[in-house]
Amino acid sequence: MSRECEIIDASVNRSMYIDVVYPTPISEDYSLAEKLGVLPEVASRLKTIKKLIEEHESTLIFTNTRPLAEILTNRFRLWDQHVPLGIHHGSLSKSTRITAEHGLKSGELVGIICTSSLELGIDVGRIELCIQYNSPREVTRLVQRVGRSGHSLGKTAKGIVIVMDSDDALESIVITRRARIGELEEAAIPTESLDVLMHQVAGLAIEYNKIGIDNIASILRRSYNFKDLEMDELMNVLQHMSSLGIVEVRDTMVLKPRRSMELYDYYFSNLSMIPEEHQYLVIDEKNGESVGILDEEFVAEYGEPGTRFILTGRAWEILHTEGDRIYVSALDDYEGAVPSWVGDEIPVPFEVAQEVGALRREYAVRRTMGEDPEKIVEDIAERYGVGFDVIFKAFKEVEEHLEEDIPVPSDRLVLLEICEPYVILHIHGGLKANRTIQKVLAYYLSEKIGAPIHGQQNPYRIMLRSKHLVGEMVLEAIRELLEGEFEENVRRAVESSTLFKRRL
Repeated sequence: MSRECEIIDASVNRSMYIDVVYPTPISEDYSLAEKLGVLPEVASRLKTIKKLIEEHESTLIFTNTRPLAEILTNRFRLWDQHVPLGIHHGSLSKSTRITAEHGLKSGELVGIICTSSLELGIDVGRIELCIQYNSPREVTRLVQRVGRSGHSLGKTAKGIVIVMDSDDALESIVITRRARIGELEEAAIPTESLDVLMHQVAGLAIEYNKIGIDNIASILRRSYNFKDLEMDELMNVLQHMSSLGIVEVRDTMVLKPRRSMELYDYYFSNLSMIPEEHQYLVIDEKNGESVGILDEEFVAEYGEPGTRFILTGRAWEILHTEGDRIYVSALDDYEGAVPSWVGDEIPVPFEVAQEVGALRREYAVRRTMGEDPEKIVEDIAERYGVGFDVIFKAFKEVEEHLEEDIPVPSDRLVLLEICEPYVILHIHGGLKANRTIQKVLAYYLSEKIGAPIHGQQNPYRIMLRSKHLVGEMVLEAIRELLEGEFEENVRRAVESSTLFKRRL
């Protein structure tokens, strides 16, 4: 800031109630599952949501991806068309989204199934409950979404997280604990983004026709994002712009060029920093028929030959890509197939994944020392403020590991599992850390054995797939990477990835 100022914290802590629910199927859920064409576990979760909707005047049901919002809406309409539910996400037309919002405000709808498109954009006093379907992945997401409810003086914001498995349950109780005490993730503010700098310089050239380089630097440094901008960086950008004919650089001045078509074309074609999402048509190589559409985010991460994915309820393998068309072959084996909507997923932070691992370690250590499982569950349930049943079911997999005398992966223990042609590394590293490790391992092993290694990851495990791969190779690669130039190998792996090329 160029002026002195005093920051005043005038925030008021809102009352917030958050609970975690882990539905278990009962006999009647099996007939509902058959009717809807879903698993009994899914039917149980749908029934729980319907019951909660009926108990409240108005409800928002948040999902983490657009496809999941569509699937939930479809299942509810198939089940009971008389339940007035709307849908809201970024891929819908503006008129459809506005209609849903007005329907909720007027009381015509009892709820909306939505994504992050509504976590910041609706303020309706009559919303009594926010349901989060599956883990919210981040503390800030949960707080923001639950905060859409109870928007009247003196009311309590109320949220229910409905979970589906062990990872989901433990992750959600960790996030819920952190939300209650205000332990939010740090905001990641990008600094010195050169594409933004270039666009701002173009705007200054249009506004002033002629402006000094020192003046440009002074204006930019008034912004937090460019407060540490070096003159060399600015000059490099100016020279690049000059080479493209966007501006002219003469001594210490930047001028609007006499032929300014390139300047105006560049400036008005790049008003938004949000990139346009490209979509790819998926075609069955066997018959040439269209299978469906994949988003650019998914293709950038996984769009390499040999990758297996799920689309339209079937498993496919990528054969080759031609322009905006991806040619695939159908598979009977779903093992190792990536859901086509994972590109939308919110990354679980390292700290949350580590706390999930710490909980698994605590349970395993105390059980190994002979403690009663119910006593351990009671302690953790009381500490985290969630129900006994949720914690008990969340540790079922840990209990199975102990019964089979298999090491329990945790925040301090990495487990390597071999199931040819797969090698699975259980690491509680969060999505970004695990994605980095997966990329560097796949790259390093591919270079070493001269064959492609296909990989995927989630916040708690990494899976590598190749018919040439054995467990000892992975262990050896990890040792070599840790003993050698790990950061350099990470850089090479990232630069060779389709995701990096997309960002460029």
